[in-house]
Amino acid sequence: MFRFPDFTDAIQDFLQCELAISPWLVSPEMTERFDADLFHLIDYTAKDLERLYWSPEVAQQIFGNHPFPERIARTTIYETIASTAVQYALLKRGEFFVDEGLLDLAIHQTEAFIATRGIDALVGIYSIITSYENHEALTYYGQIPERIFNSGEWHRPWVDYSLSDELMLGAVIGSLRLVIRDRQRMVELTDCGRQFFAINKETLKKSGYLEYRKNMLQIAHLNHMEDFEELESILIPQSFSVRREFLDWINIAKGTHVLEVGCGSGTFIFSTGLAEKIGETGHITGIDPATGMLAHAELTRRLYGIDWISFQRASAEQIPFPDGSFDATIGVGFLQFSDLQQAVKEMARVTKMGGFIASLHALEPNELPDFYRQWFQPIIDLELTLAPHEIKAFPQHNQVSTVFYESGLEPVDIKRIVIHLDFSDPDRATEFFIYGLGIFQEILTHIPWQARLDLVAQLKRNGETVKAHHGTASLRFPITIQMVKSIKRARNS
Repeated sequence: MFRFPDFTDAIQDFLQCELAISPWLVSPEMTERFDADLFHLIDYTAKDLERLYWSPEVAQQIFGNHPFPERIARTTIYETIASTAVQYALLKRGEFFVDEGLLDLAIHQTEAFIATRGIDALVGIYSIITSYENHEALTYYGQIPERIFNSGEWHRPWVDYSLSDELMLGAVIGSLRLVIRDRQRMVELTDCGRQFFAINKETLKKSGYLEYRKNMLQIAHLNHMEDFEELESILIPQSFSVRREFLDWINIAKGTHVLEVGCGSGTFIFSTGLAEKIGETGHITGIDPATGMLAHAELTRRLYGIDWISFQRASAEQIPFPDGSFDATIGVGFLQFSDLQQAVKEMARVTKMGGFIASLHALEPNELPDFYRQWFQPIIDLELTLAPHEIKAFPQHNQVSTVFYESGLEPVDIKRIVIHLDFSDPDRATEFFIYGLGIFQEILTHIPWQARLDLVAQLKRNGETVKAHHGTASLRFPITIQMVKSIKRARNS
């Protein structure tokens, strides 16, 4: 059976260089992101780099003696540059539109990677990733009409070229085959193709690419949700009072230097009152991986004219500050997006001795109401089928306090209150709970582009049916909110 060379280390370097291949997995409209002149620049650069670096000997290192798509090198370079430029726009500016400066940076990074790791590494990475997208789609659908497969309509709608060469390569190496069903040519996986997919998936998992892919999807979702705070106030009517109660409960002092992890658009800082509580003698630093959210937060800061607040793009798992930088490190509603143990470990690390760490978060419900199951059953079934062993989105009742203890934070103060979620608006509720809260973000990474669109549309229809059957007044879902706080002390104190 054909196997790609081991590109695990190369993929890790690829991600370290902030390069990307198709980060627009949730919004594929390329024409809205580039001026026409920039498309010409990408195409010219791809042809030039192909001429400089590509050769039949390099191709043989990747594909052996198997036939390969004639334009594979040019397509790889073109898509890497374009995708990387879009990723820069998304992460640095919270938008998808690319200007010449971002494109120049993407070109420089792509050529630097080729010069150091070789064009064989870049083409190999591209081939593994695109093969993964193709094989994942066929795993999900079983069979795809040949015309639709070649267009990428269901699983790679951002491409502007035919995937027929990739289909040919798959057929030659024995991972794909064409069959006739109802007088239509269909593409499906072979047994060899399922093994091939499993091997490539393991490589992408080991290299960290699949985790990166999941995070990019979530960041893109959040950047699109400009009205997150408004939606939250409608769907979680008690959200403001709960945040205010948390602010009072942590009893943070004026003049404190505080870090808020997962600050989003600054709801807790501004409308809840943290900025006022800290005052101009202190300082608030807000971090969040979603640049779009941070852009809204920065705009609000300027409107208020507050100069003791700053924002920076960063994740909870990798907080970019030295040990003991803050008097207090807090987070509101961010744990479901994070690696819990790593996030708490980082929060503790950047907090001074004698300072405190605190979190406000929802807990995994003990049981789900009937209307919720009827509404979200399609995605619940998918989760059981495709990702039965994935960690729950929200922590269990004692999970956070346990992680605090394991991170050397004790004693731990805990407070719990019950609030209700309002599902009376099916469209808004579906968007908010699928994208905003990230409850099913893990399962969304396992299904192709078109399947995600179809699933969300089906859930919205289910919501309308459930609303008609149960009535608006019955569409309320109780959940427990937990507050956790601990002082950071030396272990032998």
